[in-house]
Amino acid sequence: MLARAASSFGPVLLRGLLLVWWLPFLLTTLLLIGYHLRAGAAPWIRRAVFGVVALSIAGFGGLVVARAVHNVIAPPEWDVQAFWIYAKVAVQGGNFYEPADMHRTAAPLQHEVPPLSASPGFTREVLDAGFFYPPPTMLLVGPLGLLSLRAAAFCWYLLLGTALVACIVALRRTFFPDCSRVELAPVAALVRLFRPTYLTVAFGQPSFLTLLALIALWRTRDRPLSGVFLAAGTLVKPIFAFFLLYPLLRQHWRALALAAANGGLISLIHTVLVATPRFPQCLSPNSLHPRP
Repeated sequence: MLARAASSFGPVLLRGLLLVWWLPFLLTTLLLIGYHLRAGAAPWIRRAVFGVVALSIAGFGGLVVARAVHNVIAPPEWDVQAFWIYAKVAVQGGNFYEPADMHRTAAPLQHEVPPLSASPGFTREVLDAGFFYPPPTMLLVGPLGLLSLRAAAFCWYLLLGTALVACIVALRRTFFPDCSRVELAPVAALVRLFRPTYLTVAFGQPSFLTLLALIALWRTRDRPLSGVFLAAGTLVKPIFAFFLLYPLLRQHWRALALAAANGGLISLIHTVLVATPRFPQCLSPNSLHPRP
């Protein structure tokens, strides 16, 4: 029996590795080589490159879309349900850093269809921990609390999909500024082949928004406008504040001032809309609980 199980496990593992890692690696390699040689290449090589591009976009793009549709129908714990319950607590006037408010809001939602997760891991990492972002980030996820779970998942993935398309366009304009719009297809293919693209969709993480802010920051890095994107990126992911080092070391004081001004404006809007001073509580031990 053990021998039979081992023999069946081997091909399954091999197929998984082939689809997840080796096939994307092979297609990416062919795409980069073909793109590099495209100018003086024979017509059949150019057609082959376009074939790889089409296969990558249709095949792996289809996997991304299919996963997004699946996650709208059955919203996953991480991070869709987590963001949704935080938003629900905020909309109901509770303290999204306080486990008692988290549990009180979650209890009836765990009996709805589809139900909020009641797994030990979700309870420990979300309900017992509270919101793991600074208060202004609630401006991003808070509107989800006005919707049902499936409607919130649909809107969240619509936002992520829009951000992904914007990232592809921004990457093409950043790294192929002198090329035609045809270059958008290879960039789209490379992004689709990149394994973290699928994982970001699978977990419903806001990484596409962070990437978009990072690209915009790079394109404006020596202008005061970069401060706006510093503040926006930090709103999505607080670790984005690491990039404040660039204007600080380059002594771009106007960019830093604009980042501080935008951060202050975002905090003011949060205070007006959410209306409770929770910032000291986000520094409590609950909010420092390990992130899911």
